[in-house]
Amino acid sequence: ETRRFTGHQRDLGSPTNTTDDLEYMHARYYGVKMGRLLSVDPIEGLSRFPQSWNKYTYTRGNPQKYTDPTGLYTLRCVTDDEQCAADAEAFEKARQQLLKSKDAEIATAAAAWGDPGQENGVTLAFGSPGDAASGVVSIQGPYLQPNGTMQMVASATILQGLRGTELLNAVAHEGSHIRDAQTFVATFTITPTFWDVTKNLTLFQTEMNAFRITHKVYSSANQSFSAGCRGCRLGAGVRTRADVDLAITKILADPDGQYKLSPANQGKHQFELWVRPPEQP
Repeated sequence: ETRRFTGHQRDLGSPTNTTDDLEYMHARYYGVKMGRLLSVDPIEGLSRFPQSWNKYTYTRGNPQKYTDPTGLYTLRCVTDDEQCAADAEAFEKARQQLLKSKDAEIATAAAAWGDPGQENGVTLAFGSPGDAASGVVSIQGPYLQPNGTMQMVASATILQGLRGTELLNAVAHEGSHIRDAQTFVATFTITPTFWDVTKNLTLFQTEMNAFRITHKVYSSANQSFSAGCRGCRLGAGVRTRADVDLAITKILADPDGQYKLSPANQGKHQFELWVRPPEQP
């Protein structure tokens, strides 16, 4: 039985379990009678919110205000709650707009985030992405579990207060990085053990893909995007694929920029592959 408000499911699989004992939250179980989760939250707490320090609490101890469909803090607020709620609403509206794009690459990048609360390894926060202008995403894994499943985690931070085309670009640009990571993880097979290493992109390759999406987002809005370096303009007025790629290459190679990447110096791959050894009996 699925609860529409929270997305939880009552666990009726055990003959010893009654309808008011446990709820399945996809990532963790919630004990209704105890009023707490049965295992710790793998997402770290936030210093500004002491309620998040207790890894067994549900929705910071405030279920009247928050819902937590998966048992994870999939939306991590690093600003005040009102600002975070406004940013989250604006983010999802922007993502829904991008999903309706006639450009398949834009729509696919938006879809890579998944739906709010979906258990797909993607965590979203609003705050300051550091050197990045509007957003940044960190990819971890993939981890091969003893049961043969592949696990990937993507942690994204979007600049608080973004709206309009800047927000659309942040959603699509960072979504492109997540999509690239998901594409590689999807190549994994167990027997024989195999992954398509050509899809484990370098930083240069995944940024090329993401900035091509940036160009499309700004072009569709009939606006220009400039990274601040000479010849680095994307969007309206940049018509050929060659001109787009040339501008992106200049952005990535800018010695005063954050990337400092080139075809000859492509940086690390998205994933540094390793296999988690099976647990010893």
